[in-house]
Amino acid sequence: RTLLYSLCMIHALLQNRSRFGYLGWSRPYSFDTSDITAVAAFLQGHFSVIGDSAFRQRPVNFNCVATLVTDVFFGGSVSEECDRKIVKAQVNQSFQQLRTVP
Repeated sequence: RTLLYSLCMIHALLQNRSRFGYLGWSRPYSFDTSDITAVAAFLQGHFSVIGDSAFRQRPVNFNCVATLVTDVFFGGSVSEECDRKIVKAQVNQSFQQLRTVP
């Protein structure tokens, strides 16, 4: 739940940056509900493989999840390198707290 909540917050932050025009992004991007739906479907599939209880067989690989979210789900529609760095920073900042929680 915490991971999904963090991803929803990231999605909201990325959408809200668009409200500021060229101050938010170097060019217009449309982050819509299909992005967060795809992330939720990926998480559901990922946790069905590793288990979703505290006694899961394998731990969550947050680096893998963060890379997929940054480069594929949200970063796939971002074309400028400076904007890609912003997406990566937002994801890493949100996942930093999750990585420290056992």
